[in-house]
Amino acid sequence: MEATRAGAGKIRLRVQTVRLEDVLGRAADACRPEAERRRQDFKVLLLPTPTVLEADPDRLHQVAVNLLTNAIKYTPEG
Repeated sequence: MEATRAGAGKIRLRVQTVRLEDVLGRAADACRPEAERRRQDFKVLLLPTPTVLEADPDRLHQVAVNLLTNAIKYTPEG
């Protein structure tokens, strides 16, 4: 849905140089409390070298949070 809106010009992307690790770390921090509440083991494993992208950090964050939220939601408690 977001891709359709972006293609139609309804979303303005702020493309810039971003480190994927930073975006994923923020997304993990946002989702960690819910995983802990559900007593799920939550670990972030990243590559040892930085991954630099030209992308919109807010959209990447949104994608990562959506993926993590779904994983937490559909993983059994404990």
